[in-house]
Amino acid sequence: MRQPLRLSSLLAFTCCLFLSAGCGGKKTVTVTGNLVLPDNLKLEKDDSVAISIVPEGGGVAQTASFNSSNNTFEAKGVAVGKNKITVAITPYPGTKNYQQFRDWIKQNINEVFDTKRTPLSCDVQPTPAEQSFTIDLPKKTVTPK
Repeated sequence: MRQPLRLSSLLAFTCCLFLSAGCGGKKTVTVTGNLVLPDNLKLEKDDSVAISIVPEGGGVAQTASFNSSNNTFEAKGVAVGKNKITVAITPYPGTKNYQQFRDWIKQNINEVFDTKRTPLSCDVQPTPAEQSFTIDLPKKTVTPK
């Protein structure tokens, strides 16, 4: 009779251990910050900015929500460890000089900071649960705040 009790106790202990460890899931955090644009780049409120944080070791990329009124961003569920950062801007088609602006953005932002060529990266730590960075496009740097 004692054997089943020990087995059930061991099973209960093992379940608790897995639950407390998060079942082996990878730790994620929230990353916030601000995006510094080139001086000659003025975004309109309808322009779209996509900032993605991509784990270098593989995994799910997180796309940040971007606030164009103050150039801030927030991405939830970012993997802990080394991450690449991509930036893509899509100008609103109705803007003045749209074609010229779109071509400039493509050459100076989108092609420079795409998944294959971006020089931007950040090292996300396990703590704190919210971390903040400044992404400076003219300097091609990412700095913790």
